[in-house]
Amino acid sequence: MLEMYRNAPMHEEAVRCLSALGSTRDSDCIAKLLAMTFTDEIRTNDVYIVYMKLGARNTTRPVAWQFFQDNYSKIMEVFGEGQFLLARMVSVTTKGFSDSSRADEVQAFFEKNPIEQAARNVKQSVEAIRGNAAWKAREENSVNDFFSNLK
Repeated sequence: MLEMYRNAPMHEEAVRCLSALGSTRDSDCIAKLLAMTFTDEIRTNDVYIVYMKLGARNTTRPVAWQFFQDNYSKIMEVFGEGQFLLARMVSVTTKGFSDSSRADEVQAFFEKNPIEQAARNVKQSVEAIRGNAAWKAREENSVNDFFSNLK
């Protein structure tokens, strides 16, 4: 898939390939893909696709969020001030969490490392995480019962 991405004759095809690459569950591929976001290999305005795909799944969202935190300075250099993509990256990387502790973590991180153009996205993500956590706490037993009764 990486070769298909690299050799895509049209940008739309490259975006589809990048989306597929972001759907991997292989930790080595994920690490390589995230590292590629700092290279010329992925267009700056397509980087959010990597974060969006990784942020969409419970298994890869924590990896993308940790990478964002660990590489915050470099991310700010590349996507910093004035970049609307940074706000999008914040949203797609964080708002799918469903534990209150993650809401606290996201809020604390951005209080320490504020991003002016993403302030609204941070607030919305923290609210979404808290809402997800409340729904999970309220409905988890019902959902588990439903699926256990499908047998």
